Amino acid sequence: MHKTDLQMVVIDSDCDLGIIRRGQQELFPAEDDVDYAFFERNRTKLMNVISVTDFSKLLEDESTIHVL
Repeated sequence: MHKTDLQMVVIDSDCDLGIIRRGQQELFPAEDDVDYAFFERNRTKLMNVISVTDFSKLLEDESTIHVL
């Protein structure tokens, strides 16, 4: 990922829900030799997976949610 002005998370649930919003996050370093095995090993960090509880806390910390 190369966008520095977005925050992206995936909520770990039965259906997994991706949230993209304005903000910042740590970028994962790009590698030349990326394959499915690499994705499997790094899935949680690449997708920035958070729990439902952590998502609820994130909502509590925000005064408003902006829909893009």
